[in-house]
Amino acid sequence: MTGHVSDWFGGVGWRLAGGVRVTIGFVAAIGLAAAVVWATGGPAADVLTRVVDGSVGSSRAIGATITASVPLLLVASSAIIAMRAGVLNIGQEGQVLTGAMTGAVVALEVEVTRQFEFFVVLVAAALGGAAWAGVGALLAYRFRVNVAIATLLLTFVAFQVAWYSVNQPWFLQELPTNALGRSNPQSDLLPKSARLPSFEAFGVVTHGGVLIALAATLVVAWVLARTAWGFRVRVVGANPVAASESGISPARVNAQALCVSGALAGLAGGVILTGTAFRFQPGIADSNGWDGFLVALVAGLQPRFAVPAALLFGALRTGGDVLSATGSPASIVEVVQALIVIGVSVALSVHPRTRRATKRTAAVTT
Repeated sequence: MTGHVSDWFGGVGWRLAGGVRVTIGFVAAIGLAAAVVWATGGPAADVLTRVVDGSVGSSRAIGATITASVPLLLVASSAIIAMRAGVLNIGQEGQVLTGAMTGAVVALEVEVTRQFEFFVVLVAAALGGAAWAGVGALLAYRFRVNVAIATLLLTFVAFQVAWYSVNQPWFLQELPTNALGRSNPQSDLLPKSARLPSFEAFGVVTHGGVLIALAATLVVAWVLARTAWGFRVRVVGANPVAASESGISPARVNAQALCVSGALAGLAGGVILTGTAFRFQPGIADSNGWDGFLVALVAGLQPRFAVPAALLFGALRTGGDVLSATGSPASIVEVVQALIVIGVSVALSVHPRTRRATKRTAAVTT
């Protein structure tokens, strides 16, 4: 009994100390960011104010932050389910892009019912991401290609396919927009029936992707904690040799986890397409795949921590946009965001659970 009580108080102590460390890390990072902006002639004293105002300073800013967090949360869930299985899927950027492209093809080229068309588009996007990750799984577990290399290189292939698709009239290139018959390298706008519905709550406007991302995160948490497949995923991720000796096929579980991971990343691409972009462009992923992977690491591979981590990264994105509007170069804005991420990540890395997650990630890469 005494042990349980001491463990409980110890856990509470770690949570409180973790909050203090995150605050210190965030403030220190903001200070370094201000110094960088000052060194480049920017408004150093206004860095924190502008970032906060741009991310949570108004109902419109809050809505933008929540909207920006949605694909990050989906990609974070994608990375969590892969890495918990011991799979280093670093191709989420390509899977997001492929998912968006597949969704655009279905929305623009396939005759589907107008009622809940956005749902069909999102399913197609998830399947597209899963298929693209499945190619990586085939290379990794059939032809013995390193899974990190396979998923990373497939990202560059996805970029080339995306550029090809929007430069071919028979594929996704938009219809000519002027008398000269010229078209831009992008798709036509999605019909309104293929777009996610918007809603307003407490004066904050966002879209239905918020509910989708939260539901997906809850499902991932439940699957990992409460299902037989989730148990196999955790066993394989913790010790593939012991899993194999107990009758679990690590290759099969890893391939399944990689495909599920790709489906979630593809779903993120579909949400971007139907929620904010409304047309397919080669740059539609906008680094959400890379940033979502970092969200998973900052969250310690725990779905319940991915929500606040995604909101933090979303705030950095929207706040950084406002900061760039002050005249600071775009590269400096990226440095500011990176410093804040590093500061928070270092603070969180002190927690034993995060250290264990880091060890798991390191083990996957070796």
